[in-house]
Amino acid sequence: MREWHSVVEAAEYADFAYVREFFNSADYVLPCTVFNVGGNNYRLVVIVRYRFKKIFVQNTAKLISIEPAHPKDPLRFLMEARGLKREDLASLVPQSNLSAILAGKRKISATRAGKLGKFFGISPAAFVPAQLAKLGLLQNR
Repeated sequence: MREWHSVVEAAEYADFAYVREFFNSADYVLPCTVFNVGGNNYRLVVIVRYRFKKIFVQNTAKLISIEPAHPKDPLRFLMEARGLKREDLASLVPQSNLSAILAGKRKISATRAGKLGKFFGISPAAFVPAQLAKLGLLQNR
């Protein structure tokens, strides 16, 4: 963080494009600029007032790795949150398959994940994180 502070303090940024010249991993998330610092172990959230040449630190966060959830976890959570019983999903998942999924003995296919995602109004990726991670399509954050 000290290195970041030294660079920022010495610079006179005209706009976000100029910030990106120095910090290519910086992102603009209205109204904040987010920097990856400390070897990409921390996020530093700031508001930059270019006109006044001021930077206001809003937040810092240490990044942790989160393992992908087992398909049963989001499914069980959504069922409990909505007061659903196994029978309520019968049109989407055969009961024997649903029992095996909730017991952690069976994975959810991409097709079935799509149906569940549509039913619950969420991304199908919530139900197939392990498969996506193996394909390199899901990153731990």
